[in-house]
Amino acid sequence: MFEKLAKKIFNKKVRTFLRSSQRQTMFVSYSRATSFFLLFESDTAEQNAGIRQLIEQLRTDGKKVTAWGYLPAKGTGADPESDIKVLHKNDFDLLQRPGADVLHQLKKERFDVLIDITSHHYIAVDYLILNAEATLRTGIKKSDQPLYDFALEIPDLLPDEKGGKEEDQTINNYNQLIFYLKNIQSKDY
Repeated sequence: MFEKLAKKIFNKKVRTFLRSSQRQTMFVSYSRATSFFLLFESDTAEQNAGIRQLIEQLRTDGKKVTAWGYLPAKGTGADPESDIKVLHKNDFDLLQRPGADVLHQLKKERFDVLIDITSHHYIAVDYLILNAEATLRTGIKKSDQPLYDFALEIPDLLPDEKGGKEEDQTINNYNQLIFYLKNIQSKDY
């Protein structure tokens, strides 16, 4: 019941946001981007080894990286020693809207590129995408909402039934998006 209500309210919020938004969209190539906001699905142990490799790869290229994971279960606070913030269900209200402290942290920074590499559709993550201050929002299309400036449609998005791991799908999503960011030439600069 709450899921349907949350979806309906979110759809209305997106329409209102798109009508009133003064946001200037612009394609930002990988070479010109200096700051990245990475959204991903956290593993249940919150180790995220594959994500840490992706973050290290971006940092090796001289990029500033902020990484937030989402775990659709109740959990405890973030590990202060970690450079990855993991949000849980209890960081959001019943309608899956982020809490005031989460929004405050999100609005503190401005990013060149937001990359959503989640494999599943979560309204909570959609709210983060909608509220993030990013010049370019990119990700894998999972709904009909126009949340991204640049979106890829990948058939069979969910992990395959033959034993494919979800982390492999996440890394594949990331590699696809980075490939296009590195290779598309634009005059938007």
